[in-house]
Amino acid sequence: MNQLTTQEKTSLIKKNLFDYFKFINNLKSVTSFKTEHFSGFASGVRGAFINPLIISDNTNIEAESFLKQINAAIDFVNKNEVKELSLWFDSDSSKTKWSSLLQKKGFVYNDKAAGMYFDQKQPIKEPCVENFAIKRANSDNELRDWAETAMDGFGAGADYVEASYNLFKNDYQGGVISNFIALVEGKPAATAQVFLYDDVAGIYWVATIPEYRGKSISTTLTNKLIDFAYSTGAINIVLHSTPMANSMYQKMGFKEYTRMGHFEYWNK
Repeated sequence: MNQLTTQEKTSLIKKNLFDYFKFINNLKSVTSFKTEHFSGFASGVRGAFINPLIISDNTNIEAESFLKQINAAIDFVNKNEVKELSLWFDSDSSKTKWSSLLQKKGFVYNDKAAGMYFDQKQPIKEPCVENFAIKRANSDNELRDWAETAMDGFGAGADYVEASYNLFKNDYQGGVISNFIALVEGKPAATAQVFLYDDVAGIYWVATIPEYRGKSISTTLTNKLIDFAYSTGAINIVLHSTPMANSMYQKMGFKEYTRMGHFEYWNK
């Protein structure tokens, strides 16, 4: 068990997410956005989380300049037909400072996602299906299967499969990002991804298609990713959970240390 303080674990949870954003922002498949204080990208995938805008170095920024850059970000969203945008501050104090202005521009604050750190492994149930297997997406076709399954699991629709595939097609064998598929009788049933950076493994894109939910498939897949992360050099393991999945992760040995508060904007 890793003897870190609560503050240190919280810091690692947030850092891994921002490192993840920065890593994807450098991929060729995204459209980047940058102003004096803002940076972010449009991934082409539906979901506010995967279309982030990060605000940094904003201590001395004036309201007029902040508003100008927010308007530029909204123009970027409209131009690139981004359906949903998430806005993140690298300083918690800034959330309060700019909350009123952002709400006037149509942003809504969301703190439902729990930032979790893996403290200690617990026994888990075996999947309630026959002929269950887990494999890493190591080929172009397997990555396409991964993208299809992820979009089905997230309810994003077939329109975003190609964008999800394109997002990672140049790096799925690079070692920093590893994509996994859970199979039932040879058919894809669930997905997950490991992002390994600075000895911290973040688990992302955990999704199960509707017909296989409630069968412990995501639990078993996540457990496999924990073993994989440790085997590839991770010392710390983190993830960000929706309210629906909190109980599952807690039973596995994850503990909530923070809320991943951010603002969201939906393109009309």
